[in-house]
Amino acid sequence: MIMLDELLSFMRLRIAVGVALLSLFGCLLYGLPLDPTLIAVAATFFTFASIYSLNNITDVEEDRVNRKRINHFSARRSGLVITAMLAALGLSAASLLHPYSFLAYLALAAASVVYSVLRVKKILIVKNVYTSLFIALAFVAGSLPLFDGRMLLDVVFIFVYTAIGTVLADTRDIEGDKANGVLTVPVVFGYDAAVSLIYAGTLAQMGFLFLFNLSHFFITIPFSLLMMYLLSKRNFERAHVTGTIALILMIAYAIYAKTVI
Repeated sequence: MIMLDELLSFMRLRIAVGVALLSLFGCLLYGLPLDPTLIAVAATFFTFASIYSLNNITDVEEDRVNRKRINHFSARRSGLVITAMLAALGLSAASLLHPYSFLAYLALAAASVVYSVLRVKKILIVKNVYTSLFIALAFVAGSLPLFDGRMLLDVVFIFVYTAIGTVLADTRDIEGDKANGVLTVPVVFGYDAAVSLIYAGTLAQMGFLFLFNLSHFFITIPFSLLMMYLLSKRNFERAHVTGTIALILMIAYAIYAKTVI
């Protein structure tokens, strides 16, 4: 049981499931048929499990400070084997999709190597931009054959929404990042400046939703406000959970719209 817990933690199961659900939301929103939707969700889950597994392997020193312990698989050869297997499963599933979608998943896998192995995340804001691009691409990867201007607005919103979440995560990990030379926004500009940026970005994203009438994302608004409140109390974990709840409700809305409206 302990090894299973370590494995699920190594894969960042919660994050991989969350991004897979976001992929599901995108497929439902754009009317992708059921079979490619399920394949895209599987490809997203395994690809992101491999991305975060690799990141765990290269983040050993940061985790030693931030989490006070090292995952069992992060410092062992078995971790590399598991990461390779997850990546193979993700790309195998993606190969069953449209070529545009397969290229998107291949780009995600390749970019994750650059991000983690070459340590480009130590460059200021690269970590935030990379992560946000990863997740925004996952949102539309399965639906790329149907891509149009409406999707581009959705991608911009997901990118900004995720970028805010990455800065929030950086405020939690500030001590470990500072000790290991990772130049995040809180490390370079300070905690207060990072929080101000999160507040400004959240208000800007809500304005963006109203400006372009992206009603399928309106459910995120109360949760974004709740996130700002929790952040003001330095309750980082609960602030992160609000984003997951909003995602689940967005999927419920997409299913309702597809079957009822």
